[in-house]
Amino acid sequence: MRLSRLRSPSRIGLRHILRLRVLPAGRAVGLMLALGLSGLAACASPPLPTAPAASAPWPLGPGDRLRIIVFDQNPLGGEFVVAEDGAVSLPLIGRLKVAGIMPAEAEQMITSRLAAGVVKNPKVNIDIIRYRPVYVYGEVTKPGAYDFIGNQTVISAITLAGGYTYRAQRDGMSIIRYGDPQPKQWAAGETMPVGPGDIIYVPERWF
Repeated sequence: MRLSRLRSPSRIGLRHILRLRVLPAGRAVGLMLALGLSGLAACASPPLPTAPAASAPWPLGPGDRLRIIVFDQNPLGGEFVVAEDGAVSLPLIGRLKVAGIMPAEAEQMITSRLAAGVVKNPKVNIDIIRYRPVYVYGEVTKPGAYDFIGNQTVISAITLAGGYTYRAQRDGMSIIRYGDPQPKQWAAGETMPVGPGDIIYVPERWF
């Protein structure tokens, strides 16, 4: 099936775009297809502001797979996935919301909860097995969700998506940063660093 051309994100609506970050990859691609089929007309919009700098460490978010180690307490650790509500379910502790905080902060939170229970002087370490994906859509060959890899940039994410189509407007790309207090669209260049959960949009050129 041929994907219809996706229009300007300002015409699609930020509310719909933001839904991509909490959806599994298959559903996110389905939403992209639905947006493309809407056939909304493009219109001129003012230039977007430059995106703020982004770098590791990255805050945790839904879809992240974690390895939580409680030293000398193996049954309390294991591999866990952050749920869509931003929480993980841990032995003895129950559900604990970790989305939006750094791994080191999550370690401290888990340590405090265990120390308040039956574990004496707990020591906790969190390894990130896999972060949530990066979303790329618009004028790329294969719009969708792609695994986040360290030191990723806009162009490397676009490469994972099969590269630009011949209609792509490379100087008009935008990005929505995961975790922005008030999510918005920012101007994006090819060398700009990308974080897990970010949404990249490549618009269509008209000339």
